[in-house]
Amino acid sequence: MNKSKVSRALLDPQLYSTEKSSFIWGIPSSEKLFTKNFLLMGAFAGNAFVEWTNERDRFPILSRFPSQHQGYSGTQLVLSQAEMALLFKPINWVNAFIDFQYSEVVYPGQAQLQMRKAYVLLGSSELNPYYLLFGKKTLQFGKLTAYNPMTHTVNNHFFRVDSNTPVLELGYIGKSLRFYGTVIPAGRQLRVADSDDRSGHINNYALKASYRHFISKKSTFELGGSYLNSSIYRQNIPTHTSSGQQNAQPNITVNKRNALANVFLEYKLKPFSFMAEYTASLRSWPSTLAPVRSLTVQANYDFNFYDQKSSASFVYGSGVLGPTGKEYERLDQYIFGFETWLYPFLSLTTEYVYNKGFVPLINITKDSSSTTISHSVLTGVRMYF
Repeated sequence: MNKSKVSRALLDPQLYSTEKSSFIWGIPSSEKLFTKNFLLMGAFAGNAFVEWTNERDRFPILSRFPSQHQGYSGTQLVLSQAEMALLFKPINWVNAFIDFQYSEVVYPGQAQLQMRKAYVLLGSSELNPYYLLFGKKTLQFGKLTAYNPMTHTVNNHFFRVDSNTPVLELGYIGKSLRFYGTVIPAGRQLRVADSDDRSGHINNYALKASYRHFISKKSTFELGGSYLNSSIYRQNIPTHTSSGQQNAQPNITVNKRNALANVFLEYKLKPFSFMAEYTASLRSWPSTLAPVRSLTVQANYDFNFYDQKSSASFVYGSGVLGPTGKEYERLDQYIFGFETWLYPFLSLTTEYVYNKGFVPLINITKDSSSTTISHSVLTGVRMYF
């Protein structure tokens, strides 16, 4: 296990999206990665965007804001990721992780430099299958992995659970079975966890379980599911921050809670990987009077391109947010991706993204369009050190 592999596992937003704490639990103390018990890591990603659309000012690519471009086309150089993290392991069962991210894409009220993860994890794969974690993190809800190098999946965009206040997580990682339980403070979290109680007491939780079967050295199968007891889709505040703007329908009754359920399936037969994931709210979202649902289906092929490790991916995502026939009923995203690693720490990436439907969470019932078709081409570089 080299440093760039660990850095990518812990900092790549597309890889191990909800399971980075599980990866830390699995790092053996015998690995010669640490300098005086510290491991300093960093990541950088830059992209050139070329986009065009059939309807003015409507660019629905999920990794950026719709206002990134104006008119019918645009080009732009963007800093997609700039991140530094520190892992401290004084003894083999104590792990402290802190992660700072700089982003050009921030919601109102957010700073561009944010401490998105900061937690202490007690446990180690060398001791037993359990761990206990306390702090801020992306919660164990869903798989949310993306096979393509840059653009978010629809499931990730609408359903990733990030905490804004410390949570308590208990994990069990066996040879085949994995269980995770997280208790969440009341109120609004950074993304989709939310409850009606604003006291700060514990009144929300997430559960996740999976079964992984190792068919052979080259073949694995995993089936899992998740549950979040209360989400932002209980009320008509569509953005993923506590300072979000009100929707165009401010008088709709707010639900006490709206739970989320998730199921995922992944099959790997090297050099191929296949995955499907489905997430849905159990009640209607008051903004659209319909449940929020998403489906991601993806495939990946690993190969050597001019003797460099490379991968080609296809990712389809569909989000259904409104009743049949409404302009805000759904969006569809198709991604064709390619990545080649020039060095273990440096890759070149290319993506073509086709989007059908423009369904922004802000003013969703007012500004959506079912006839929007947009195209995006992203070329860039990723570094992990």
